Amino acid sequence: MQGQKIYIGMNKISSKAANDLNIAREKLNSGDYLSCIKIIQKCLNENPQSDEALFLLAELNHKQGNDSEAIKFANIAFRINPQSQKALLLLAELFFNNKNYQQANIAAQELVKLAPDHQRANWLASYCLFKTDKINFAKSFIEKCLEQDSKALAINLMQAIYCLDVTNQVSKAIEYIQREIDLRPDYASSYLVLARAYGLQGKINKAIEACKKAIQLNPNSQVSHDNLIMYMHYSPDIKAQQILTTAKNYQKTFYGDLKNMSLPRQALKGNKFKLGFVSGDLKDHAIYYWIKDLFKELKDDLDLYCYCNNPEDQASQELKSLTKSWLNIQDLSDDKVQEEIKNDGINILIDLSGHTAKNRLGVFEKRSAPVQLTWIGQDGPTGLLNMDYVLSDIHHCNKLKDKHYSEKILCLENTFAPLSLPCEKEISVQEAPYKKNGFISFGVYNNFLKVNYKAIETYSEILKQVPASKLIIKARLSSDENSRLELEKEFAKLGVEKASIIWQEHDLNKEAYLASYNQVDIALDSFPIGGGTTTIDTLWMSTPVISLWGKRVSHRTSSVFIQQTGAKELVAHSYQEYIEKAVNLAQDTARIDEYKKTLREKLLRSKLFDLKSFKNDFLKLLNQVWGEENK
Repeated sequence: MQGQKIYIGMNKISSKAANDLNIAREKLNSGDYLSCIKIIQKCLNENPQSDEALFLLAELNHKQGNDSEAIKFANIAFRINPQSQKALLLLAELFFNNKNYQQANIAAQELVKLAPDHQRANWLASYCLFKTDKINFAKSFIEKCLEQDSKALAINLMQAIYCLDVTNQVSKAIEYIQREIDLRPDYASSYLVLARAYGLQGKINKAIEACKKAIQLNPNSQVSHDNLIMYMHYSPDIKAQQILTTAKNYQKTFYGDLKNMSLPRQALKGNKFKLGFVSGDLKDHAIYYWIKDLFKELKDDLDLYCYCNNPEDQASQELKSLTKSWLNIQDLSDDKVQEEIKNDGINILIDLSGHTAKNRLGVFEKRSAPVQLTWIGQDGPTGLLNMDYVLSDIHHCNKLKDKHYSEKILCLENTFAPLSLPCEKEISVQEAPYKKNGFISFGVYNNFLKVNYKAIETYSEILKQVPASKLIIKARLSSDENSRLELEKEFAKLGVEKASIIWQEHDLNKEAYLASYNQVDIALDSFPIGGGTTTIDTLWMSTPVISLWGKRVSHRTSSVFIQQTGAKELVAHSYQEYIEKAVNLAQDTARIDEYKKTLREKLLRSKLFDLKSFKNDFLKLLNQVWGEENK
């Protein structure tokens, strides 16, 4: 019936136009793009609102490598026909292929609303939520994928990450990771997630081996090399020289074609430095608490620029308000970030990540500023040829002995970083709990990544030497029954009964977390890496903490904080001395009472909280290195 109108998409078009669109589809599939575009244009001349013709035009542009035009036409097709599943799927795939995970997620979730069982849409939503640090919203999408096809690429891995990040079920996460490994033994990402799971269980050497396996499977994965270097710092069995060698190999692997470079100095405008910060942790993270008050002090003396490599939150917005310029660089290449930094005329560029997640070390190795240094994110060598300095203090380092760095060590006079109050609200310090309990309560509050087998052995010896004592472990691991049972077995092998271990879940509420220190008589630090903000929290709650002085700079932060608070007697220099100090303090309850009365006041009076002194030291050092670089 010639001239009859039929529906394609949302539009009623002639049967001839429908037939033409079918021919256009055949031309597209056969690669005859010129004939395809002529037919599409003819159809659009007849009906500019043909969502089917616009969809074909989007597909054509995609096949020709013009994804920006493809996205434009797919969007128009979807606006004309909001029920078009194929337009939404194409949009999701286009955004996904171009690593715009936020927009890909929006399109995928819209498609799931139209078709709840759409397998690909559920997978895309799951993956994009993972990539945008929103895995906590992915539960329903992941479950639907597992229900439809439990062998789909990486879906078991995403479920494992959900278990790690949201439910804290570490042992269950390991089960899902193992399923992914069984399905795809050569999938390197599985071993990276496995390393993270082992780290949360305190099995640091297993985490290191998992990273090495990931590198073996994919030698070009920069994240795998970053994670290996990061985890090596936490092992009591790794020497400083091994870390330095690994860091230098990292440089050769990823930046071997780059040499040591320099940039000419640009004249200071108004005698003010342009100071840039690059980090993947400019959010509600420990870094935020280190720098927020410093930014308030520096903003009138320096022009502050931040290059943010993370999704932004309320803490990000607060930091942004203190800067002259803020640029989110998540979607920018190293070359583009370097261009932006050079255009901004940054004098001194500071890395706040080291080899931790979301670092942008490539920006530094390409030499983006005349002076470049690394600070706070991770104490240890970056291995880069173009990272000039690592910033520390005279209490942490000995320039003559601490030679396991690829950078020169800069030492501040008082403290390597300023501190902010753990909580703006006053949390009262109560009397030591032994008075009410009738026994000594030790506490381990550190990230369990830092609590390795050597720490467990040491804690066990202390518990055995202090009759009836208990060990409170506050960790995310507390939510995982199988991981708890496994660790309790380790303690049992070392002679510590299950009843001696008290598990407490990690508090999301900061005030509740701080108040829980009132249940602890003596805190036990981790090693070789001790607490950072955790040690400050402990001291602020007037709880004495036994610490072990480290053999290198990255292992001394907790001990330095304790010494600067005026409690150097709590710092041990060997495992045996650590045990003795803990046991002796447990037997000297009068001294515990004295600490409970005085530690907070001593902490607040120390140089750790003297922001003005730190600011002066910091500015003096910046001027010093700027002068040295430009003599």
